[in-house]
Amino acid sequence: MFARITIALSLALSATALAQNTPVYAGQGGLHSQRVGAIECNSLLAPNGSVTVSAGGSNRRIYVRFLADTGRNVDGFELSMRSNSGQLIRPASLYSANANSKPQTPLAQGVIGIGTSFDWCHATFSSTYRVVGGLLYFMAFDLHAGETVEMRTTTAANYRTVAYFTSATGTAQFQPLRYRVDTDGERMRLHSGPTGLGMTVPVDCTGLPAGALAFLVLGYSNQITSTSRPLPCLAGSPFVDGSIQYIAFDAIAGAGYADSTGTIRGSVSYTSNPAYLGFTFFQQWAGLVDPSSGSWALSNYARLQL
Repeated sequence: MFARITIALSLALSATALAQNTPVYAGQGGLHSQRVGAIECNSLLAPNGSVTVSAGGSNRRIYVRFLADTGRNVDGFELSMRSNSGQLIRPASLYSANANSKPQTPLAQGVIGIGTSFDWCHATFSSTYRVVGGLLYFMAFDLHAGETVEMRTTTAANYRTVAYFTSATGTAQFQPLRYRVDTDGERMRLHSGPTGLGMTVPVDCTGLPAGALAFLVLGYSNQITSTSRPLPCLAGSPFVDGSIQYIAFDAIAGAGYADSTGTIRGSVSYTSNPAYLGFTFFQQWAGLVDPSSGSWALSNYARLQL
């Protein structure tokens, strides 16, 4: 059974006419499995080169084109690359193509984490979008002014060239880039109830493997951790690639196991002391998604105000 806790910030007093505040969600959970194989290009070929893209003196969006092989539910993508400007958490999106095979309309939005070593950098969307087989689409990610990334290339046997753009109206450039478009993936998603002084708030998480162990983490900040590292930041081993820590991990509210549907249910009880009216808490789940490898994933997060 999931453990309940009371946040005892001071002596609990009875509260009257308490307001209820709706949780505010942000971020996306890390991809830990796929029900359908990804749309991919050159992903299994050995990398042996790279191409550098830079934002220059102003913010820039990079677009990488792909062809949908059939109708699929796209919920993110992965590009083989690294940042030359330090660890980056930046906006990512899915775009349609216009009649000239250039980027046209944003279809889904999320974030991408780009580390400083060559790796698969994961973008996750807040919702899925069903692509149509035979149509062109674009993976897109943003860079701030002055930021530079290197995208891995390959010249191994049977490679394919890939079109990419450094502006939506610019000229197509071609390189043998390596990518995977994630389809029908499993990602942890947090679900909380309205909160307020003296309330017990349900806090569930979906998208876990059946029977997986999971922890609910509480934070008092989503700005810095105890080591003053800025948040959000990419979570290192043993977390799966693309897992992002959005909040300070200040307390573990409890732990439990997911049911047969991959859902874990829990609750947190908050103080009724009116002195803490307006105090903000943050919630994020961590789940053991692959016991054989010891890999964990993180959910999105919620901001709750008393």
